[in-house]
Amino acid sequence: IVFSGRGLNTVSSKAVVTAYLYANPDMAVGMGEPSTDGTALAVVNDALGRPRAIEFTLGAGNAGPVDLAVFDLVGRRVATLASGNFGSGPHRAAWQMPSGAMPPAGINFVALRTSAQILVRKVLLEP
Repeated sequence: IVFSGRGLNTVSSKAVVTAYLYANPDMAVGMGEPSTDGTALAVVNDALGRPRAIEFTLGAGNAGPVDLAVFDLVGRRVATLASGNFGSGPHRAAWQMPSGAMPPAGINFVALRTSAQILVRKVLLEP
């Protein structure tokens, strides 16, 4: 799902997850689709289907500050995978939690926030 427009810096994590669950078709692009400017977000799995890395591509208009994080089903930030200034083009972040542990089993979300939009992907983690 892609959220774009003014006021994105005031969107809370819980609002991102809630919007994902109850997406308004006027503000969302379907799962796995890149935004119109070429910004994209994908989860890379290992042979057992567990998340291994997150790949993201920033379109020219989205170069700059980025926050890539994992959220649980109720919108709590579980981990920050990447944060800082990134140029346009492809990037890869390792799926590493600060404690070395995995997020809770069940549905989690990976959110990529730029100054212009937020992309969200659902990740199902087996127990």
